[in-house]
Amino acid sequence: MIAANSKHDNVWIISSWSHSTGGYAIAKFDEESSQWKKDSSQPIGSAIFNNGIAVDPQGNPAYIDTSNNILWKKSGKWTELKGCAKRIAFGGDGSLYKGDCNDEV
Repeated sequence: MIAANSKHDNVWIISSWSHSTGGYAIAKFDEESSQWKKDSSQPIGSAIFNNGIAVDPQGNPAYIDTSNNILWKKSGKWTELKGCAKRIAFGGDGSLYKGDCNDEV
């Protein structure tokens, strides 16, 4: 899974690298080295869902963890948003939207 935002250059993925807590590591593309770099601050591994990662207008990632909660990195700190999620996306104004486990927004 890959995510970007038209208002920022950061591109993020759910990688195939395992995370120490289970699930998968997320990574940001580093233009200088042309390589994906794991985010070492990621607290919990990511689940694999289509649309399971999103990027806000400031270039910060949000992803769905292995417990179906959303983790969003803002100002360098991770915030956990409880509540079952299967898909996430950011609107043009930076609002975070989720498709929950009942397929409702």
